[in-house]
Amino acid sequence: MEAVGGDTSILNIHDLQQVWTELKEFPLRNWREFGLTAGLYYTTLSNIEANSTKVEDHFMECLSCWLKRKDNVNKQGMPTWRRLEKILEELGEQALADRVRGLSSDAHEEQQVEPVTTSGHSIYLPEYLEDEYFRMTTEFANILKRFVIQIFKEKEKLKDVKMSLVGIRPSRRKEINEVDDETELIQVLRNYCSLRKFPILTTLARDMKMSDITKELNQFEEKRKRLYEEILAKDFAKSAIEYCGTTGSREVTFEVLWPIDRTTLDDFEQFLAAAFRSQDINMLIHLKTVHSSRLTFVCVIPHWLVEEMKDYIVKNGDLFESKGVVEITVDGAIVFSVKHSLEPHQLPS
Repeated sequence: MEAVGGDTSILNIHDLQQVWTELKEFPLRNWREFGLTAGLYYTTLSNIEANSTKVEDHFMECLSCWLKRKDNVNKQGMPTWRRLEKILEELGEQALADRVRGLSSDAHEEQQVEPVTTSGHSIYLPEYLEDEYFRMTTEFANILKRFVIQIFKEKEKLKDVKMSLVGIRPSRRKEINEVDDETELIQVLRNYCSLRKFPILTTLARDMKMSDITKELNQFEEKRKRLYEEILAKDFAKSAIEYCGTTGSREVTFEVLWPIDRTTLDDFEQFLAAAFRSQDINMLIHLKTVHSSRLTFVCVIPHWLVEEMKDYIVKNGDLFESKGVVEITVDGAIVFSVKHSLEPHQLPS
């Protein structure tokens, strides 16, 4: 972890032993107050108490639930050393709060996995976020696969899916109508949905009366949003996470003036939603990676969207400038830039 005084690294269940050790002087009789202050519900605490007679076990399970971010923990404040300090202060445990604040950076050096080679890079996201991102990427791929398998069990549904996709992009009629197997349908759908955004898949599942997959996608979207709210762009930039897109996809880059220490993936998601109000364009933009030297979001779009994307950006330059965008490239060409009008100190370092 980082030094506690400025630590915003999210703790997880793997940190339980360390947190327990740091709180060895906490008055165990106040474990309920700790849980409520941390954001756990009364019913959760009652269940903890009912399952054991030892107060040590109560507090241990309470900390476990906090680190797992159950109930209302996210809204109250996600588990970090700084958040723990604030909880202790609210409970009147100032000495413990001071101890947590004063822990050396060596004792809580940022928890990272060992570098793992992936496509020639190393992963340096905090362990919890890295594991969760890759788990969710796999989970989404499996949901998409199950959807496609069910579609091919009933050929009439395949016709309905094709009609829906053609309705979104009539210009792709020929490509869509030629889809004849599961692999081809997955490739086409990946133009329209990825971990970043998949409303078209949810709509298709609902229209095809696939209630199980629809429910799964709705629940998955809630988890995705929470994850995007937690991942800082600068951490994502250090990682090997890279979405390669579909065959023939093209890159679009957005260089911005946003604060690198606070910008999350969800901030970028909200920017895209506001800047590309046309839903059929927004759904076709997929985050590939992030560069942090000058905060730049690299995305991919289908090759057939390049000219439309360029036209849209050129026509909406004022909008992008108002959003703090410095430069946009599409397929290697600069189509928007305000760098020439900025003072040297305003340019991203």
